[in-house]
Amino acid sequence: MLVIPEAFDQNNAEQMSALQCLEQTSMSLFLTGSAGTGKSYFLQHYCEVTHKKFVKLAPTGLAALNIHGQTIHSFFRLPLAPLTDPNHTSAITRRYRKDKRELIRQLDLIIIDEISMVRCDLLDAMDRILRSVRHSRVPFGGVQLLMVGDPFQLPPVTTASDQEEMQRAYPESDGFYFFEAHAYAALAPISIVLRRMYRQSDQHFVSALEEIRLGRVSDDTVALLNSRVSPQWQKELLQSDQHAVLLFSHRANVEAYNQSRCAQLDAKEVTFRGKLKGKIPASALPVPEEFSLKVGTQVMLVSNHPDGAWVNGTTGVITKLVGGTIGDITEPYAKVKTPDGETIIVTPHTWSQVDYDYDEEKGEIVERQTGSYTQLPLIVAYSITVHKAQGQTCDQIVVDPSRFFAPGQGYVALSRCRTLEGLTLTQPLKPYNLRTAPSVLQFYRKILSEVRG
Repeated sequence: MLVIPEAFDQNNAEQMSALQCLEQTSMSLFLTGSAGTGKSYFLQHYCEVTHKKFVKLAPTGLAALNIHGQTIHSFFRLPLAPLTDPNHTSAITRRYRKDKRELIRQLDLIIIDEISMVRCDLLDAMDRILRSVRHSRVPFGGVQLLMVGDPFQLPPVTTASDQEEMQRAYPESDGFYFFEAHAYAALAPISIVLRRMYRQSDQHFVSALEEIRLGRVSDDTVALLNSRVSPQWQKELLQSDQHAVLLFSHRANVEAYNQSRCAQLDAKEVTFRGKLKGKIPASALPVPEEFSLKVGTQVMLVSNHPDGAWVNGTTGVITKLVGGTIGDITEPYAKVKTPDGETIIVTPHTWSQVDYDYDEEKGEIVERQTGSYTQLPLIVAYSITVHKAQGQTCDQIVVDPSRFFAPGQGYVALSRCRTLEGLTLTQPLKPYNLRTAPSVLQFYRKILSEVRG
């Protein structure tokens, strides 16, 4: 019998089709949709009801923490260097212990979040390992895959030093996307596009964002977006009480702007020190291990409250701070006033890093916590990077399009805003600010021609 999560919208045909595909077949699924269509929501609630033996994986440490899962590299014990040599992955597989092999053999399903950031060589390496360990010739050793993400958002990262080796292995690629993996074509997953928009309700804005996403921006859309250009944006930001967030493409710009705004506050700094257990790399921490805030600082929440008091991306202004070290007798906390006038009390949040084991007695795959990080889930948010903003939603944003350098960056930045009225541009958009990779467009057109749901 199909178990439907209580939180699911049973009138959402695509959502229900995805659930049926996963629970009633063994076919792999690529679940996609534009920003705000509920991809992460589906993933969270599906995991609560499925009886399949599964693991949750992600391409980065931060993405893995956010889904309470593990990185792909960590699960398969892979290096960060290009994985183009089959002999290399064979050597890695031979080093697996018996319990690791048994875990892989027992898998029914692998869930991969943020699939758009997974490089093709990583997916091909997964395929070789799963076939080898499970003694199977079928793609991914017969394990069902649920791949969740939007290929029009930020692409996988390839360093300059890796570029030449990757280009030799994938000569036709223009970005080393997951769908360019040889194993992806062999897998031939079902594709389902989530279409119901839960983030934005302004239909003109939704249509404009979809044009940008699909790389076919009309003159009317450019004119609509450029109606939001404000030459006085800096003055308006300083005077506004709407908690607008300025988006930059580079971290250095963000840090400089945040520091300059914080320096203008006539208040004492209060320091917060987090508690780290295990070996979680600094690059995976959602907030620094030690940071300072002032009353009056504009901040953003980077966790979801279990009772819905706030969500990832909620902004506000600090009205009270009690600092210290996590674990002290007096627990650190902050009071934050949100744009709607509500005051929320922000207490420490714990992110967990997990590994997976197979419990033979129970016949289940179980999570084993290998690390945790507890800290106030707050970041200074006068400005954030476009990369940091992916997956978050704001009421008011200011976008500087002049330095967008990666395909999909313009779309990610603009789609963070709930309404057109909440958007401010620092200068007019040009077509080259809204680049989409040709291979992504070709892949998506193929999906639409065969889409199910």
